[in-house]
Amino acid sequence: GALNGSATDFCSKLDVVISSGTTTIFNGTAASLAGAAPLVLSTPVAPGASVPLTFTTTLSSTAGDTYQGLAASLPLTWTFNS
Repeated sequence: GALNGSATDFCSKLDVVISSGTTTIFNGTAASLAGAAPLVLSTPVAPGASVPLTFTTTLSSTAGDTYQGLAASLPLTWTFNS
């Protein structure tokens, strides 16, 4: 649907937690994730292996009506080193 919120700091009200299993890799706002240093997994990913990641987002309880109906997107770049 159409966006109808008018807030300009939506990413500062969008809380993000990235975890792998029981390990939290990132816990902050979408705004801080956008400017964060590279995130590093606690253990390397072996060739042919997979590592499930969970992304949890929550709109802050302090966000008023001006945040309703807004959307955010953040580009993610995955880098693997040997």
